[in-house]
Amino acid sequence: MIKRSTWIVLGVFLLLLAGAYLWQRNQPEGETGGEATPTPPASVYNNLDATKIKSFQVDDSQGGSMVVERDLTGMWSLVKPQAEATDAGRVEAAISQLTAMMVLSQLDPQPAQDVVGLNAPAYVVTLKMSDGTTPVLKVGKVTPTSSGYYVQLDKGPILVVSKIGVDDVVGLVANPPVQLTPTAGTPAP
Repeated sequence: MIKRSTWIVLGVFLLLLAGAYLWQRNQPEGETGGEATPTPPASVYNNLDATKIKSFQVDDSQGGSMVVERDLTGMWSLVKPQAEATDAGRVEAAISQLTAMMVLSQLDPQPAQDVVGLNAPAYVVTLKMSDGTTPVLKVGKVTPTSSGYYVQLDKGPILVVSKIGVDDVVGLVANPPVQLTPTAGTPAP
């Protein structure tokens, strides 16, 4: 047998549940009772067509630089540093990393650029597009959790992106996409 006090508690609970349901149902659309959190863009380079990239440059804060250009046939060539052959697969992989660079969060309110390292960025990635535009991505400090970087595309908002994808791209400065050619007497793989 259930005690009377248990029935009273159950009745109060059901009344509260019904009240919450009716309150939510009668709220005007879009009103949640608090401030809306801005939704970050899905990727840093929204709707970027990788086939329209004419050149791709990465500069670091120490003066290092890597530049590749696409010729009229669509082949990539390493311009800086110069090389006899370019590893086009590594260039395409880096461009894929850039175009798929997912935004982890958009900082709101926006911090001062010196706080996140964007006043003197660690890396600057510049794309030259076939339509004449040149999107510039500044890469600042690593986040406190070491899982991402603070970045800013052109004059847009400061975003946090995954560290792994950025490391692959900026790593081309220290390890450019040079196609290794077999030396004489060495069998090709």
